Amino acid sequence: MSQASDLANYLVGQTAAYVQMAQLLDLRAYEGRLAANLTAVGSGGADIVMAGGDLYRVAQQAYGDAAEWATIARANGLSDPVIAGVETILVPPKSAGTGGLV
Repeated sequence: MSQASDLANYLVGQTAAYVQMAQLLDLRAYEGRLAANLTAVGSGGADIVMAGGDLYRVAQQAYGDAAEWATIARANGLSDPVIAGVETILVPPKSAGTGGLV
């Protein structure tokens, strides 16, 4: 084989890898959300102690979705996602009605 042929084969392989990269990144994101859902199955919830912070971060860690902060707020009688001072927060179990990926 010539150097030109080797270079062409290399470039074709690199192009194919580049095209597949987006799909692989999507797959990794799905894998992370699936792992979060599997961890939440059967979970009885948890109490955590927070010194400041916000419920967005707690929801992201617990459910894989920061938008679920309202679920945690409702369980604790809160209306503001920002935690001031030291609070014990109940993180309720993930709802079984999610139907799969978050």
